Amino acid sequence: LQNQCDEKLKIQIENQDIIIIEKPPGISTIGYNKLTLNSIARKYLNNTIIHPAHRLDKDTHGLVIFYKNHKASIWLEKAFKKREINKTYYALVEGELMGEFLEIKTPLSNKPSTSIFTKIGSIDWPVHDKATLVKINPISGRKHQIRKHLKQLGHPIVGDSIYNNGIRYKGHGLFLSCTTLNFTTPEEELVKVEIDLPKKFKRVIHKLDLP
Repeated sequence: LQNQCDEKLKIQIENQDIIIIEKPPGISTIGYNKLTLNSIARKYLNNTIIHPAHRLDKDTHGLVIFYKNHKASIWLEKAFKKREINKTYYALVEGELMGEFLEIKTPLSNKPSTSIFTKIGSIDWPVHDKATLVKINPISGRKHQIRKHLKQLGHPIVGDSIYNNGIRYKGHGLFLSCTTLNFTTPEEELVKVEIDLPKKFKRVIHKLDLP
């Protein structure tokens, strides 16, 4: 896995303050494990100062912002607290989601938590009969927020090994991806990064006839 990540470390944007990297699923953003996105990025870039400004779950694919200096760490921390970093996720969830637009405000760990879900479309799917592709805009950033909120809705993410209804579609991991980040830097520069959904979503996109 390390060699694979070394070869395919996908840097989407880099300047003197930040680096945005596309994290593959199956690897922690940071932690005590020897192999993390942080450790790989530091080795790949020969830079021991960079550090992720936020995390994605181990099994989640998507964009992670790294800061390269103390100044960047401070403004990114403030930006996340003020909810000025806008993130868009996509997930394939179990069953057919009936609402077109849902806003969930269930507190998590006794803290206010808000997720906005927009239905893209539903398809036939093994194990669960139906599955629904949803776009997600998390307003807050609690641990496992999206996964917990979807479980509370009765529609866990396909492949979720923790927050499921007892029956899980196996073989392709967690169908959750952070595909878009946008924010404004202290220099008033608008940064917007978008990436494609991973290959495991290809069947979903094809069935829904999406571009």
